[in-house]
Amino acid sequence: MKKIIDFFIISFSFFTVIIKNRRAIMKVLTIYFFLLLTFTCFSQTGWQLIYSFPEDIGAICFIDNNIGFAGSGWNASTKKIMKTTDAGNSWNDLIITNNAITRIYFYNYNLGFAIGENGTFYKTTDSGVNWILIPLGETETFRGIYFYNDQIGWSCLGSDKILRTTDGGNNWDNSFTSGAIANEDIEFINEFTGFTVGVYASMYKSTNGGINWNQVTEPMVASMFDIEFINESTGFVVGGTGIAKTANGGNTWSTVLNSGGSQLNSISTFGNKFAWVVGSDKIYYSSNSGINWMSQNFTPYSYLQQISCVDSVNVWVLGDRKLYKTSSGGVTGVEDQNSKLVEKFSLNQNYPNPFNPVTTVSYQVPEREFVTLKVYDLLGREVATLVNEEKPAGSYEVQFNSHSSEVRNLPASRQGLTSGIYFYQLKVYHTNGGAGDPSAISGQVYSETKKMILLK
Repeated sequence: MKKIIDFFIISFSFFTVIIKNRRAIMKVLTIYFFLLLTFTCFSQTGWQLIYSFPEDIGAICFIDNNIGFAGSGWNASTKKIMKTTDAGNSWNDLIITNNAITRIYFYNYNLGFAIGENGTFYKTTDSGVNWILIPLGETETFRGIYFYNDQIGWSCLGSDKILRTTDGGNNWDNSFTSGAIANEDIEFINEFTGFTVGVYASMYKSTNGGINWNQVTEPMVASMFDIEFINESTGFVVGGTGIAKTANGGNTWSTVLNSGGSQLNSISTFGNKFAWVVGSDKIYYSSNSGINWMSQNFTPYSYLQQISCVDSVNVWVLGDRKLYKTSSGGVTGVEDQNSKLVEKFSLNQNYPNPFNPVTTVSYQVPEREFVTLKVYDLLGREVATLVNEEKPAGSYEVQFNSHSSEVRNLPASRQGLTSGIYFYQLKVYHTNGGAGDPSAISGQVYSETKKMILLK
């Protein structure tokens, strides 16, 4: 950024020398500072436009920091699969598909699939170097695909049809139906239990490997377009009204984010903590397993279709034939600093220590829980309560004043605490989703005690 600013300053100085007319100088000044402001604002979003495709793109998928794939969309005149080896800055054509690609999915670094309209189904076993067309005899559009291991997988068409493979995708049994009007995506949490989501708020569940399906209570009242689990318990659905989450393997779902009418189209997760959701011109980000979501500042308006991440910081987003990338997880400046790096409970040593009369205590919580932070004397008597409330994930600081009115259990004649050793204790209790409701507090999940010295 400094080099770019220096460039603008030097260039402007050059123009002021050669342009004598005051009005011309003012025009140059206006143009340069407009460009500088535009670049600065866009770069501070954490997302940068790295490539503009010449035609419509329907799907993207990256398998490492450099290698990624893209498939043509419905409106492309020449439909094909493309590959990048430089993180999306340039693309090379691989094969002509003659049909739009709706989703590209890799089970691992080598095994991948590209699916789309008119039953288009391609497979690669060498990281996308070669793609083999699998003739399945389907005429509808494939929408979703998921593999439990390198042999067992499922795919769904944009109707109620479900296909299942047990030989790595070479042969598929297409005799299953979910009952949905139109499937959009499919995912399994183990070899037997899986879900499909689709239009008109439909979700169906199988407990026997995709053979039979039953409708479950809808997580939202609008169409759902993508589903993803980060483990067997925790999963997310995105769609027309926001983000829904389950913490019990899909038995129950609850809305964790209302998108305010913006349609959300795609979710990508890394590990058990990091997740991004895109749709319309929105990007939402969570660094604590979907407990809290932050709307990331995305300056250029674009209808965002799909998202693909390879780790906690390198993420790509596709929208309106444009490819955007972040190398910071989309987080810049002070955005999300309160929760971005918090991965475990911790209580830090107070500072200063010894102190008189004020010291600061800091602590971290990686997820929303009920927190108490109390101070005790050597006899174990509570002398102050610094925190006693539910806290979202984040890093916190609180000051303790030995002369404050919060200090209790003192003799009537004494003002403030005397010099000596005191203890401060952080306790964290799990909450059952009832924010602000004491009855929702259940078992203790963390406790730590540290010593501090008041020296007058």
